Amino acid sequence: MWQIALLVLIVANLSLLVNIARLRESWIRIVLYDTLAIAIFTILTLYQSDKGNNFITTNTGRLYTLNKFAPNTNLYIDRGYRLLKVPKELSGTTLIQTANDDKKTNQENLFSFTVDKGIGAKVYFIFDGRINGAKRPWWLHQVKLEKLTDSLTSTDKDARYLIYSHTIQGDHETIHFGGNNPYVNDRHNKGFGARYSMYMVAVQGVDAQQIITTNDAKDINSLSITLVDGPDSVLLTKRLAMHQNWLVKENDNSLDRFDFSTFPIKKLKSTLFYNANLRRCDISGVDSISGSAFNSSNLKEGEFSRSGFYDVNFYNSYLGGANFNNATLKNCSFAGSDLRGAIFTNVKFRNVDLYSANLAGVVFEPDSIPNIQSIAFAYNLDSLTYRTNPGALIKLKERLKSAGFSGAAAKVTAAIQRRKHQLDTNWVSSTIDYLLFDITCAYGLSPIQPLILLLVLIYAFYRIYLFLFFSNMLEVEIEHEAETEKGEFATVKDTLHPGRLLFLSLITSFSIGFGPYNINDWAKKLLKEEYTIRQRGYTRILIGIQNLMSLYLFSLTALVLLGDLFN
Repeated sequence: MWQIALLVLIVANLSLLVNIARLRESWIRIVLYDTLAIAIFTILTLYQSDKGNNFITTNTGRLYTLNKFAPNTNLYIDRGYRLLKVPKELSGTTLIQTANDDKKTNQENLFSFTVDKGIGAKVYFIFDGRINGAKRPWWLHQVKLEKLTDSLTSTDKDARYLIYSHTIQGDHETIHFGGNNPYVNDRHNKGFGARYSMYMVAVQGVDAQQIITTNDAKDINSLSITLVDGPDSVLLTKRLAMHQNWLVKENDNSLDRFDFSTFPIKKLKSTLFYNANLRRCDISGVDSISGSAFNSSNLKEGEFSRSGFYDVNFYNSYLGGANFNNATLKNCSFAGSDLRGAIFTNVKFRNVDLYSANLAGVVFEPDSIPNIQSIAFAYNLDSLTYRTNPGALIKLKERLKSAGFSGAAAKVTAAIQRRKHQLDTNWVSSTIDYLLFDITCAYGLSPIQPLILLLVLIYAFYRIYLFLFFSNMLEVEIEHEAETEKGEFATVKDTLHPGRLLFLSLITSFSIGFGPYNINDWAKKLLKEEYTIRQRGYTRILIGIQNLMSLYLFSLTALVLLGDLFN
C-alpha cells in the first residue's frame, strides 16, 4: 500500500517537469504540502487500525494476556504476585502473563506465537530457579539462549529468577513454548514439591501488534512428539500410523484411512490426541465423543458430520475445511483453533467456546448460537458466510449487539452484506454496491474510512489542479476584496500557486450544506478576506465532480458514525 502511494507521488511530481520554471518557484511549497498530507494520512490510518486481541490461547485452555513489563505489574493471570525491581533490558517490553496453575505442565507445545517483521528483536525466558536452576525445560533445544546477569525481583519473595534471551533471526519467526517442568517424564519431576512458579515471557524490540497470538496449526507437525492417551490408545495409535501412510498415498482409498466406520469403537471417551496429523480423517461414524481432546492437531478437511461431541476440546488445532454438518457440540472449546472454511450447518451449539478462533470463511448456519462472550473475541467475524440462509448470522449479530459487543456486531453485519453482494446475480448493482459501501466503509466496519478517503480526494484533486496549472490548462480565477491606496475596496485577482490550488480543492470538497448550515461558508469565515472562485470549461466540470464525490463521502461518514446504516 505504502509502495503504491510512494510510486504515485513520484510520478505526480515527475509530471510537473512540463514547466521547470514554475517548479523552481514552487517546489518548497509542494514538498511542504506533500509532507503534511503524508503525516495526516498516517495518523488517521493508525487511528482506525485494528489492534487485535491481547491474549494468547494455550493447550490447557487458559488465556495468557499481553501487558507492559513494569514495576507493580502482575506476573500471572491467576496470582497477585507483582513485579518489583525490573532489569533495564526488560523495562517497557511486552510481558506475556502466564498462568501459575500451569506450572506443573511438561507438554512440548503449551502455546506459541509468531513475531512479525521482528529481525533483531529479543524474546526473554524468565524461569523460577527453584525448579529450573540445575536444568532448563527440555523443549528449549529449539532456541539459542544467552543468560542475563541483572536481577529481577517480585512479591513472590522466595523466587529467584533465571533470565535467558533469544534473538529473532527470521522476518516471520514462530516460537513454540512447552511446559514448565525441566524433564519430559513426570517421574523425574516429583522431587520439586509445590513451592515454585510458572515461567514468564517478555518480548523486546517489537510492538504488541507484531506478536501474532493465533497459533499457526499448519506448523504443529514440525514438533517431535505425537501423543494418544486413553482407554483405546493402543488401537488408535496404530490406526494413526496407518493414516499417515494413507496420506502419503493421497487418493488411495484403502482401509488405512482414519475412518471410524471401520473401527470396532463406536464411542470415544476420555481420549487425548496431541499433535496428531488427522488431516482428512472421518469421525462421522462414531456415535459420540466425550471427555476428550484434539489439542494442537491437524484436522484439516476432517469429516465430523452427524457426530455428538460432549466436553471435547480442540485447543489450537487446525480445522480448515472441516465439516460439522448436523453435529451436536456441547461444552466444547475451539479456543485458538484455525477454522478457516469449516462448515457449521444445522449444528446444535450448547456452551461452545470460540475465543481467539480464526473464523475466516466459516459457513455459519447452525440451529443455535455458540457462547456470545467467547465468539465476540474470535478473529475474522467479518469473513463469516452462509450458503442460502442468513438467519443464524442475523441472530448472532443481534445477540452480540444486545450483549454490548457493538464492534463484533458490526463485523457480522459486514459479513452479511458481503454475502448478499456475492449472491447478487446482477453485476451492475453488485458492482455499485461494492464501490459505494464496501470499498468506502466496509459496510460500516470502518466508520472513519470515508473521512480518510475524503482527505485523499482533496489531495488527489489538488495534484490534478497542480498539473493543469503547470500545463497552462487550468481555467480558474481566485479573487478577493482588497483595500487600495485611496482607502477604497476593489476586486483583486490572486496569483495562482500551489497554496491557492490546495485552497481551491479544500473549498470545493467542503461546499456542503443546506441554507445557512453550509460548511463552506463557515470555513471562509476563518480567513481574513472574502474569496470568490470563478471557473470555466472543463475545470468547472472537474470541480463539480469533486464536489459530488465529497458530498457522498461526508454524508456516508456522518450516517455510519451517528446511525446504524446497514441494519
